Amino acid sequence: MAEKKPSTKEYIRAIGRRKTATAVVRMYKASKTSYTINGKDFTEYFPTPELKKIITGAFETSTPAEKFEIIATTKGGGSHAQAEAVRHGISRALVIFDTELRT
Repeated sequence: MAEKKPSTKEYIRAIGRRKTATAVVRMYKASKTSYTINGKDFTEYFPTPELKKIITGAFETSTPAEKFEIIATTKGGGSHAQAEAVRHGISRALVIFDTELRT
């Protein structure tokens, strides 16, 4: 299955890290928030509710007005560290998007 990439849109790129896991996150403005991790829907890549909550945690604490399409590529570490690296990358991208969210 080919990875869906909106290549012509502008995006914010950020890198998140946790232990030995690394995630490169691209954040596009979209009509609804969606997550794609390594070419798969995040519910498929991270099947447990705990890991899903880690991924969505960045948006729960910051609550930006816009919706985003998140495309992340992860490698290294275990699934828990990868989920935390994606969250870190999303958080960094949100701060780039709106510096007021840093607090």
